[in-house]
Amino acid sequence: MVLAAAKRLGIAATGLKWSAPKPVAGVQEAARIARYQLIGDAMAKQGIGVLLTAHHRNDQAETVLMRMAHGSGIEGLKGMSGMAMVEGIRLHRPLLDIDPAALRAVVDAAGPVPAEDPSNTDDHYERVRWRKALPQLASTGLDAAALSVFAERMAEADAAIAQMAESCFAAMVRLDGFGSARIELAGFIGLGPAISVRVLGRVLNIVGGRQKPRALGQVERLRQSISDGALPKSTTVLGCVIRLKDDAVVIAREPGRAVPRDAILLPHAELVWDERFLIINGSEQTDLTASVADYLPRHRLEEFLGFKVTAPAEAIRTAPIVHDAAGGVLSLGGWSF
Repeated sequence: MVLAAAKRLGIAATGLKWSAPKPVAGVQEAARIARYQLIGDAMAKQGIGVLLTAHHRNDQAETVLMRMAHGSGIEGLKGMSGMAMVEGIRLHRPLLDIDPAALRAVVDAAGPVPAEDPSNTDDHYERVRWRKALPQLASTGLDAAALSVFAERMAEADAAIAQMAESCFAAMVRLDGFGSARIELAGFIGLGPAISVRVLGRVLNIVGGRQKPRALGQVERLRQSISDGALPKSTTVLGCVIRLKDDAVVIAREPGRAVPRDAILLPHAELVWDERFLIINGSEQTDLTASVADYLPRHRLEEFLGFKVTAPAEAIRTAPIVHDAAGGVLSLGGWSF
């Protein structure tokens, strides 16, 4: 139907089909991911840099209500952004503050007959239940326009917190060549919860290889246990091992949590390893392999590096090491030889 409408309007269009097996549960989320993957692949082939979507004001209102019900923090309550990266695609939502009734009027005036998706009225889906609740909320003054303004206010607050958290991150977080981090304990405890949670979440995201960036509840609980002095000797959160040592919070990648398989480094090519390290083969050699260091003795590391290694054992075990065909070590973590 869309291809026919595009043809009548003289617009070039491509139909994409999701041919993979469909899940029994979580259909909408699986469909969303598949949709963006298909579109992203088509964009890459055609050299298209930005995707425009028709998300409107009511979509924003539904998103804010859903996130509010799920206990989202300020970052979530700002709703959808006008510009965003979604599943690796740069996306722009130019209609985000437009009333859908105005959009329908434009379509009706232009003549196309829109399709009515039956899933848009199926109470099985949470978003549909919130959609149906909107008119009742609007009767009390909490309409889509009010929720849109609320989202804008949350976006402003989120930007302010992000700016403060950026300064705190630079001042009190130290990342080492093995991919582990140290957060100055005294300074961290002195921060307000909103900022310290943001700093801690960013560190966990970097060190853990970007496991679950939206797992706010786990980050909040970890921050509380650190502030209360109730952190266990060692605990794991979001792919990281966390412990207190020498007046600092020390965070390292958790071994055994989906670390990358061995990878061949092609000549003059780049490899993002474990979402943590950028490895570049600047040579013509074709026999270089990146793998996880695993159980490399600390004394041997110190022979390579020429200094005492104080990084956590977990960080050493999960750092990347690059060998040539003869077994020679060309790089380890952030150091090359």
